[in-house]
Amino acid sequence: MADTDFDVSIAHRDAATVLYVRGEVDVATAPTLRTAIAEAMRSESELVVIDLMAVTFLASAGLLVLVDASAVGRPAVRVVAAGRECLRPIRLTGLDTVLSMHETLTKALG
Repeated sequence: MADTDFDVSIAHRDAATVLYVRGEVDVATAPTLRTAIAEAMRSESELVVIDLMAVTFLASAGLLVLVDASAVGRPAVRVVAAGRECLRPIRLTGLDTVLSMHETLTKALG
């Protein structure tokens, strides 16, 4: 998959900022995700939700971005993932016990 297939869009829902991530998150695209998350965290939102439902591949570079974002503390960061493409690397690395994981966007916003 080419970098052009990767995309992050940002939406505001109530007191949350939601990042919709699509495509492969790897060493080439992780910096773009990091920048988008940093922008969302500078907003007035109390919560940042990173929706990975449309991610087709999650490499270690992407995992590091998620860990770094969750380590900041404020605003709260929640991750939405249900597909094997994301859950497998998250679970294999034990990050499912570190990240605030949710199966749906509705649950993450709740």
